[in-house]
Amino acid sequence: MITRILRGFTLIEMLLVIAIIMILAGMMYPVLSKARESGRATQCSSNLHQLQLASLNYANDHDGKIPACACNWYQWEDGSWRHTHGWVSWKNYSPQCTDTNAHDNTPNYAWSGADGISCVTNGALYGYVKGGEGIYKCPTFSMKSNCKVDDPKRSYAMNMSASEFNLLAGSGQPNTILFGDDSLLVGNPAADAQFSTNEINRIHNGKANVVYVDGHVDKM
Repeated sequence: MITRILRGFTLIEMLLVIAIIMILAGMMYPVLSKARESGRATQCSSNLHQLQLASLNYANDHDGKIPACACNWYQWEDGSWRHTHGWVSWKNYSPQCTDTNAHDNTPNYAWSGADGISCVTNGALYGYVKGGEGIYKCPTFSMKSNCKVDDPKRSYAMNMSASEFNLLAGSGQPNTILFGDDSLLVGNPAADAQFSTNEINRIHNGKANVVYVDGHVDKM
């Protein structure tokens, strides 16, 4: 009769196996994290391209001119006030827009909640965007940004230098940034939806996604 002796792991062997697994997991985490971020960056690029296409469709209906980077009031020679329709809107934009004799010079964009959604849905581009409100927010933004608000409703900004471009005139426009990951001022009540390139938010592994007037997406 043969007796079989069953031998299990010793404590030292088990601890060694756990240590090896932890080391391997630690080595794999940066790779997996970078892969996940790469996926989010791809979605961000797609969002920016959608905003660029929406701008072109808007221009087709407005004599070749894309929207302004921000809402603005200006006074005509007759003393009346007129309104420039920004790609996203002031939170109190709707009641003021239709009255050319009323104006509100308070540059206060809302970032979250019902007012934040209103800024998106009242903006000039919303009716041209395919994908709804989600297009206005980068999936990485809420994870790695310096945003000062909870649950922001948008995370992109328009380049001030591209504001109200007329696509039917001028030159050099394809080489101009149109939209990008919003500036480091995001969430500041005094900040609006425009940026200069020295303020852009580099949240994709140290890079920021931008889309140019001609539609090509790049990092900077």
